[in-house]
Amino acid sequence: HLSYFTFNNATELIFPENGLASLYPSLKSLKASKITELPDYAFDGCVDLTTHSFTELTSVGKYAFRGTALTEINFSKLKTVGEGAFSKITAAKTVVLPVISSNSTSKFEGCTGVTEARFNLKNFPSGISVKKMFPNIKTFYAPKATEIPAEMFKDCTNLSSTSLGSLYVIGARAFQNCARNTINFYADTIGEYAFDVNPATEVQLDYIETIDCDIFGSSASTIQYVYMDMLKDFGNNTFRNFTTLSTIELDSLVNVPNNCFYGLKNLKNVTIPQAQSIGDKAFYNCTELSIIGIDSAKSIGANAFYNCIGLNEFYADGIEEVDASIFDGCTNLYVVSLNSLKELPSTFGNIKSLEVFYANSVKEVP
Repeated sequence: HLSYFTFNNATELIFPENGLASLYPSLKSLKASKITELPDYAFDGCVDLTTHSFTELTSVGKYAFRGTALTEINFSKLKTVGEGAFSKITAAKTVVLPVISSNSTSKFEGCTGVTEARFNLKNFPSGISVKKMFPNIKTFYAPKATEIPAEMFKDCTNLSSTSLGSLYVIGARAFQNCARNTINFYADTIGEYAFDVNPATEVQLDYIETIDCDIFGSSASTIQYVYMDMLKDFGNNTFRNFTTLSTIELDSLVNVPNNCFYGLKNLKNVTIPQAQSIGDKAFYNCTELSIIGIDSAKSIGANAFYNCIGLNEFYADGIEEVDASIFDGCTNLYVVSLNSLKELPSTFGNIKSLEVFYANSVKEVP
């Protein structure tokens, strides 16, 4: 009936072949801070074991802690973990480990109570599935991580918070079907559908320069705010499905593609201070836009602002040549500033609402 053991100076413990549960089924605590290795089945079946002090542990054998009552799986120096070592520890809420492998599913099988995990890794192995290890995970910390493999967090439907490092790669479908309200990462490359099926309303992606695939999927329909400070290039229809988008800030964007924000009727605020060209129909039917400032722009495509009925003020003082047809349907436009414009098209007379017009470089009014 012994339940508590303390071995302050022991550097090795000899276990029965089938583990301590066969001798001490009521074991609750074992403290041996100098032990570095545990054999297979060491505490397998010790269903009352809640306390240990294995602070120097580097190796855990197969099924060593299976079915114990640990509330935290915390071994900061662990290097090797045997099959099923931490399986069926249903009482555990937190996991803190320095190692993980692609076949870790069996090592944590049945740890349904884990809601928080911390791993001190730079690179996670391909094929890893956090969902299969910790089906109810809510928070995941890996501050040194540089790469998130494809599908790593896929279907972690309770995952709402992560703390990750400056990532080189976020793989395809890495966060598909999670619970993130904010998509906030430092990343260089992002795979297709990485953030699909998330209830996100905000996006902040630093470092990403190019988006060459659909990374948001169905999440696009709930996103209201986007900030990407380094984004320079993306496809024509990247934002077409952002039907609730209200504000977008793209500080490094040089060329706004054709049809870029086509039909986004909730878009109110656009910040593109480096934009030099605005593509055809780029803001077509963006009825909530009220002010546009694109002083770096040198060219504006056909119907770029067609039917922007909420547009009141337009500033593009770098434009030297433009056709007034870009404002077709802008029935409430009353201020236009084009101070680099060389020649004034007669079609500006068709803007019936116009009250204030700046064109300091025009020398002749037709």
